[in-house]
Amino acid sequence: MKIGGKVYDLPPSLPAGVALDINRLYSDEGPDADITPRVALRMCESLFGADLLATILRESVLPLDELPALWLSVIQMYAGGSQSPNRAARRASRSPRSKSGRS
Repeated sequence: MKIGGKVYDLPPSLPAGVALDINRLYSDEGPDADITPRVALRMCESLFGADLLATILRESVLPLDELPALWLSVIQMYAGGSQSPNRAARRASRSPRSKSGRS
């Protein structure tokens, strides 16, 4: 996956623990759950691991309010979406569901 111009390796399939986290989120908050930066940070940490996520955030200088868009682009990739992760992140960050400043 390319983030901030650098390529990072992802697991070949969605880790089961991440799938359980997603299922728990939607079970607790419903299918229209708002993916806040705090939730996205937790989910990204489950997917990338704490060390790799810290590296990605440092190297890409990704703002915290763009983490939900990153998370959604990763999930789209695992779901077979063909959209570029960076383009998906930019589009999601402009959507009305992305609320800057909320955590």
